[in-house]
Amino acid sequence: MPQPVFDKNRSKVKLVFMLKSGNNHLKYVSATGKLYNPVKYNYTNLNKYDKFNIAEKMLKSSTIKNSQEYKNSNCILFYDTLTNHQFYKVNL
Repeated sequence: MPQPVFDKNRSKVKLVFMLKSGNNHLKYVSATGKLYNPVKYNYTNLNKYDKFNIAEKMLKSSTIKNSQEYKNSNCILFYDTLTNHQFYKVNL
């Protein structure tokens, strides 16, 4: 069975878009109706790098830069998925 391109259980880094006010239409909706900021996980083939290099590679990715979430964010937060601690912040 092929390995997934990104997998929240195997990725090292989680990227969270902190959206500007008035962009609730871009937020994720839980089963209970609660809104959450959009999240992306790194490609699993990047796990060989340290988390700071992964964050930089994610920021340079055209998939991220061209997304509506990126264009409507105040900042981007990066978290270590093992510890769930923020290690990097980028103000936009």
